[in-house]
Amino acid sequence: MAQRIDLLSVVKTRHRQLTTMPYYDPRYSHHFPYFTYGTIDLMLRDSRIRYALSLVKGPVYAYTKFFSQEEAEDPAIQQAIIDLEYHYAYQIKSNNPETEAFIIKTLNRFWNEGALKALEAVDWGYSPNQVIYKRCPDGKIEYKKLVHYGVHHVKPVSRSHELTGIYLKKQNKFLPMPKSFVHVHQREHDNFTGKSRLLGAHIPWHETWNLGGARDVRRNWFFKNSYDSGTLYVPQETIVDEDGTELTSTEVAAKILENSQTGSYRIFPKPASAQGKNERTWDYEAPKSNTTPQGMIEYCQDLRIEILEGLGIPPEVVENPSSTGLGSATGRKVPLLAFYASLAPISIELIDDVCSQIINPLLRVNQMDTEYEVTRIIPKSYDASMMQANLEATDGNADTSTPNSERE
Repeated sequence: MAQRIDLLSVVKTRHRQLTTMPYYDPRYSHHFPYFTYGTIDLMLRDSRIRYALSLVKGPVYAYTKFFSQEEAEDPAIQQAIIDLEYHYAYQIKSNNPETEAFIIKTLNRFWNEGALKALEAVDWGYSPNQVIYKRCPDGKIEYKKLVHYGVHHVKPVSRSHELTGIYLKKQNKFLPMPKSFVHVHQREHDNFTGKSRLLGAHIPWHETWNLGGARDVRRNWFFKNSYDSGTLYVPQETIVDEDGTELTSTEVAAKILENSQTGSYRIFPKPASAQGKNERTWDYEAPKSNTTPQGMIEYCQDLRIEILEGLGIPPEVVENPSSTGLGSATGRKVPLLAFYASLAPISIELIDDVCSQIINPLLRVNQMDTEYEVTRIIPKSYDASMMQANLEATDGNADTSTPNSERE
């Protein structure tokens, strides 16, 4: 007899609120600065960090698709997976067609509505959410949406070394599973709070933004030293202005330079005894730009690349001017495909959490078959006749690079 779960009630249970230790080692404090949730808040204000995180989460969200077992075996579907570059395509296997359709529907709705909220775990290590369900006309309970909570407002809760829900601090309320959903990034580091992907980029980011860091060096140079304001040579004399106030020539010269701007002009009287055009008592040298110190721009650029590498993004994917993200050394999509392959665990971990925390309880509540399997689809290679047809269509000038299907 399947156990019935009431998704609308709040379960009262003894639970333990979990806390996390910040990443810090005093032995290497200078090179490995303090990393806390407050640090993540600051890092997320950096446009470069936000851009890099979108590169990590975007492909997982856009290229993850779900198919039934029958669709996965269809050659047309496999060809579509290759052509549309669905790098994370999965098939749902179940002996019960109703269960299979229900799981695919739930996964698709979750991916469209809740995946990006759950992928906040990439930023913070884990993503706590409240799950909202709905009752359908046929009486079944289905997933509706996620309500995301920031990690500052909740604590994960465990019982017997198992995650049982989240505690909402402001509401003083406990949300048990499956009314709560907690996606954990890199669970192997910590089973409850995971590990933020930003940890890998923290050191170059800190070197960029800390006091006296790369941005301070760059800003101070261009603010103070990139150019001078010109030089004005004056004689030691006294000048009477229109109000009858006596001013030294140095004070007058300072006002002239301070009021200078683009398009301004200067008029200096020549002495009556001057014999040549270059003979003058006041001599002005125009401003000139200074040479940028060698290595300063490269230093800032190196830190930008280190931030990308710390987040697991090959620099070739971002820095290469080609829109295809080709590697400059190989001329092919090696860096881009390697990057997509490195993101596969993120998709797999999220699907596992959705299945264990949302789909499995729903199957039990709705008294449906709970036996199913989610497996990766590996499209089959082109057959010989298709490759020959492609060669004939291009008169033997076909691209000899590896087909998409073989790269998959």
